[in-house]
Amino acid sequence: MLASAWIIPIVLVTVPPLCGLGGIGYSERYKICSADSTHPLSDVYAFISSVLVEVPCLIIIITCYVKIYRFIRAKNRELFPNNASRGESKGNAQSAAFKRQVKVTKNLFLVVCSYIICIMPFAIACLIPPSYPSIPWVSIFLIANCCVNPIIYGLNHPQFRDVFRRILSCKFRLIPEPSNILQSLTTASTSA
Repeated sequence: MLASAWIIPIVLVTVPPLCGLGGIGYSERYKICSADSTHPLSDVYAFISSVLVEVPCLIIIITCYVKIYRFIRAKNRELFPNNASRGESKGNAQSAAFKRQVKVTKNLFLVVCSYIICIMPFAIACLIPPSYPSIPWVSIFLIANCCVNPIIYGLNHPQFRDVFRRILSCKFRLIPEPSNILQSLTTASTSA
């Protein structure tokens, strides 16, 4: 699955130029190495690569998050069946499960919406040739997409928030169950 996340986009971006649809090289339009904007079929290549890369990614992300949501919902039903458990009243257990489910649903919704918000400006700019001058600017949103999920999880989960706060303030020793990298930073900072 992880390999396909790399292989599919590479194939979708490199095969069209090999078949004569556009080219990869220096773009006079953007002054960077990417799709060759002087190629006669560069607009077709931009359209194909945009549609074939971004649409499947969106479908996969939505599918995965729907599966996660269904799994959590099924687990909540398993853990909190109609009968009360451990002396809790039936209403309290179901209410707690419902609150957790709502929180997870909101988080999933935020992740998917942030992905769409970050990707759409770039996708639209690639699909509409007159908007090409905006591509360097809207690509900032595309790149920002990599940073959004940790921020969303950091804001919505107390454990993430606590660890982020300690990492940003360089208090690595105070992090509960630190990773190997953080442990090495802790030992490096105490030995210095």
